[in-house]
Amino acid sequence: MKKKCFNNKSASMTGKATVLYSSSLALILIALSSVLTNYLASPDTVNMSELKAISDQLNQINAPLTASDTTIPTEIATVMAWWYPGAPACAAIEDAKKVQFDVLKPEYFAIREGGEFEFMTTDRYICNGYSEENVAQVRDLSKEQFVMISSSYAQDMKKFLTQDEIDGRYTNQIVEFVTDADFTGAELDFEDYGGWTPDIYALYKSFVTRLGTALHAEGRQLMIDLPPVRNEAEERWYTFRLDELEKLPIDYIVIMGYDYQFDHGVGEPISPLDWLKEVILFTRNKIQDDSKIVIGLPTYGYIGDKQTQKIQIVTREQASKEYLYDKAERDGRSSELIAESNKEVLVYQDEVSLNAKMEIVREAGIDKVSIWHLGGNMLPTIGN
Repeated sequence: MKKKCFNNKSASMTGKATVLYSSSLALILIALSSVLTNYLASPDTVNMSELKAISDQLNQINAPLTASDTTIPTEIATVMAWWYPGAPACAAIEDAKKVQFDVLKPEYFAIREGGEFEFMTTDRYICNGYSEENVAQVRDLSKEQFVMISSSYAQDMKKFLTQDEIDGRYTNQIVEFVTDADFTGAELDFEDYGGWTPDIYALYKSFVTRLGTALHAEGRQLMIDLPPVRNEAEERWYTFRLDELEKLPIDYIVIMGYDYQFDHGVGEPISPLDWLKEVILFTRNKIQDDSKIVIGLPTYGYIGDKQTQKIQIVTREQASKEYLYDKAERDGRSSELIAESNKEVLVYQDEVSLNAKMEIVREAGIDKVSIWHLGGNMLPTIGN
């Protein structure tokens, strides 16, 4: 991506403060609209405490702006990239050789059924698994490295967290791996966020505190991944709260600015541009320290049938073999390429769509992105 200068003095003087002011007001108006809609439908059920909270928020955004709020990044300073073991991501290391990523994040651990903690080695996976050779390549190809630990289901995660609460075995294993591999830190990609209950969330916060403290004691770092949230209503879909998690010993919070199609259905983009803006603005209102924010961006695509919830994630390489590939047209909402025929939909990314999303992040005042994923996908344009 070409570096751009930010020369507009009037815009520079407003910077983050203006962005946050306008986004805060927009979010408050959305919340107020929701309350008024409920009131018109059923006046007796109006939530007075919610109205008071909205009033308090309006008062807060009228506070004077400070000098520290007047700067905005002029370029994406840090580009990170994930990859995972096995097909179809086997070209991940070759991709990393083509583009000088600042941070590489290979997945070497996963929580499986029953809370089993799998160490994903090359003897189990045809590519990208852990080996001393692969770890050495990761270090050679990047400035910093984070080992990713994934979890797909909340109940399996709960069993894992419960065991670590008892004896700290997984905390110790992760810290030992990071120090032995001489990685920068660890990243938690614990998903199935809609399945987190209050007790799971409490266990998660306890684990993050324990792991973050132990990593920091070794001079290492902790990164966590969370889903996109663009307003107060969507925040209530989940038990976690960004402002609570920011207070824990966490160095980076990655907001996954994609997967829109899972919430809104087949045929929708993976990451609409206006939606991505709203997600970033809401995140900045909740997290006080911008330097902790990383925005995840998609390189993947999907195939699905309209009026169903069946979505198959595909790489760009896989998409290119589909009959719809050459029929795709540029989607104005997302810059993604979308084709549809007989209710079957194909969506995929290219350099244009990925760089458009990177520009949205830059313009919103965040200087770190993370690409999901290397291996079989297009790569971002970095540098001059």
